[in-house]
This record gives sequence, C-alpha cells and structure tokens, in this order.
Amino acid sequence: MKTHITVIGIILFLTTHSVRAQERKIEYEEFNQVLDIAQNRVNSDYFVCVFKVKIKNTALNYDDISIWLTQNGKEIARAKIDDKGNITLPILNPDKAEKTTLHLNQLEQDASISLYTDVAPITTKKVMYRDLFVLLEDMNHFTDVMAGGMSWLIPSLDEIEFRFERSATILFNTENGDKQEFGTDKENKITIPLKKAWMKMNPELEFSDLPTRYEPKL
Repeated sequence: MKTHITVIGIILFLTTHSVRAQERKIEYEEFNQVLDIAQNRVNSDYFVCVFKVKIKNTALNYDDISIWLTQNGKEIARAKIDDKGNITLPILNPDKAEKTTLHLNQLEQDASISLYTDVAPITTKKVMYRDLFVLLEDMNHFTDVMAGGMSWLIPSLDEIEFRFERSATILFNTENGDKQEFGTDKENKITIPLKKAWMKMNPELEFSDLPTRYEPKL
C-alpha cells in the first residue's frame, strides 16, 4: 500500500505585481534552488519533494491552472501539472534562474503553490539501514537550507517511527552474523534511531510485515 506522509507543508503565496487581473508572478530563483536541492543534492531514494497546486476555489480544476516561466518578457517554459496537482518545473542554472519569473494565472484566493516534502513507501521487506536512514540526513539538510538563518531554531530529525497493522518485528542483520530484533509496542509501532555507528555498520533491516506508514521524528 503506497503511503505518503507530509513532513513539511510550506505555502508559497505569490505576490501580485502590476500585471493582468488574474495573473501573479514571483522571482524563480528560490523555486529553482529548492528543485536543485531536492533532485540533485539528496542521497535517499525515499525523499520526495514536490511543488503542488493548491486549489481554493471549488469551481476550478487543474486544467484551469497555468504556470509558466519568462525571461526578459518572453516565455521560456511552461509547467506540467498532473491529475494530482504535482507541478513539473525545469531546473535552470543559477544565473538564468535569477533572471527568470514564474507566473500563475489565478488570484491568491483561488489557487496557490505549495511545497511538500514526503517519504516514499517502503515496498520491500529487506532494506539496508543506510539506504533508509540517509533520508533523515537529507531532510535535515533540506530544512536547514529552507530555514536559512533561522535553521538553528529547528531541531533535527533523529529517528523513524514505523506503524504496522498488527504486531511485527524489524530484525537487524549485520555482516558478521549478529542479529538484533525490535518489536512493536502496544500501538503496533517501532521507533528506531539514527546512529552514526549503525550508519557505518549498515545492517540489513528485515521487516516481518511492511509498515502501513512511517514517519521521521524529532
């Protein structure tokens, strides 16, 4: 069962400038930086970062939304919006992004653009510890970049909580044959911390059942 847990939801309210009544625009530089980090500077296959259209006016649907990029007043790209509202935008080199403007053809009360970081589902019962837990390092780095100078106020994610439909176990299998078993609590949850020693050891995690959901925790 595919599960996506929203970890961060940041509404990016586009500021209206002197443009047509139903068009807003914003500098593309920050969007571009986020896309570059999310797609090119993360190590985890479980880290998912997407821009999504958030429709506020129930009379609208995704076909009514247009998002495009301009440079020097000329359109250079048009975003693709899928049936879930996910937006595909190009990654530009920083110099070009600095001179690029993003346009949205709806008023703020009708539609906006949201940024979500999610976790992709675990689909196999055997996962290497480092492959999964590098997700926390990626999310911590991403949050630090997004927070900028205020990053010191934001605590780091340092464990993952797994939820199951019934009693379950996660077995650590190390290269030298050592085993360590973690069992569910009364709420069918297992919490495993991020540890440098375990990242170095990189044991195999063997799930007795696939978790119905999992979530990075502080």
